[in-house]
Amino acid sequence: MQYCTHCGTSYAVSARFCAACGSRLAPPAATVDALTEGYERLAHGDTEEARRSLERALRETPDHPDVYLGLGVALLRQKEWAGAAGYLERAQALLPTDGVVHAYLGAARLGQFRVAEARALLDEALALAPHDFIVRLKRGEFFLRLGFYAEAVVELQTAVRLPSADDGARDYARRLLVEARERAKQSITRRVALPRLTLPGWLTR
Repeated sequence: MQYCTHCGTSYAVSARFCAACGSRLAPPAATVDALTEGYERLAHGDTEEARRSLERALRETPDHPDVYLGLGVALLRQKEWAGAAGYLERAQALLPTDGVVHAYLGAARLGQFRVAEARALLDEALALAPHDFIVRLKRGEFFLRLGFYAEAVVELQTAVRLPSADDGARDYARRLLVEARERAKQSITRRVALPRLTLPGWLTR
């Protein structure tokens, strides 16, 4: 039996809110361990083990939004776009105003070649969390992949200036920024170097 820390009322393991006072209840200790382990493994790049830990957390607490988010991120890294989108949709339903969730779901939609949906989600993410590292990073990825190099540079420059708890992700953002800048330069060079076309007289009349 577990008890609410606010009012002392007992509650079932599966409960997320206290029926007596309405306070949010902490997840079971085992779930916290599995969830924490999953996120730690994600941070260290151990995606498959992270996925196993998060799947265990999901079995123990099937309505915890951070579990769905973590699983969505793990599947994104494994390029399982449809599976990632499914988990991230569940996370979005539980956290409808979370910009990071929108950004990751946008990345999944891009992987599914649903470009318009991806852009809409990433625009919503920006409106919800304009100063979040992940939001800016995912927008930078989106623009870089679609060949909008100037826009990618802007987003990635912003990302690398924002705080991030993940050093690996920051290094990744810096590498993308270097690539975006180089591609932007090449794009400008190609446009400048285009020869002047002499049109046939009948086309100019």
